[in-house]
Amino acid sequence: MSAQAVMGWLERRRAGYRAYAALVGEQATALLQEDFGRIRGLELERDRLAQGPLAEAVPGDLEALLASSGSVRAAYAETRGEMERALGLERAYRRGLESVLETTRAELAEVQGSGTPRSPYGRQPAGAGAGAALDLRR
Repeated sequence: MSAQAVMGWLERRRAGYRAYAALVGEQATALLQEDFGRIRGLELERDRLAQGPLAEAVPGDLEALLASSGSVRAAYAETRGEMERALGLERAYRRGLESVLETTRAELAEVQGSGTPRSPYGRQPAGAGAGAALDLRR
């Protein structure tokens, strides 16, 4: 596989990961907005019941609504935390991919500049015998 083919493959992979990260971010944002809308609706209903004539008639229902609102808030906070952790992992993964891409570009530039084919398993020239030492320092 030529150096340009490898670079093309890496660029396509990178573009794919970028698209995936964007999709994950969009979906997470949409879910959070939907959850926030539900929470806001519960808060409005709670406020309406607390101020209306039903507040005295159904104190148990009002307490249940308030408890429900609290549990929804807790679930929202937990979901948001998980989303933020997932996005953090996604960012770390992307940084790792970009680091690999930069290293690969540098190695390809080195190989293209020297004109010496190299093995992907170390820094010895391709075709070196089994006794050739591998340089595994990196």
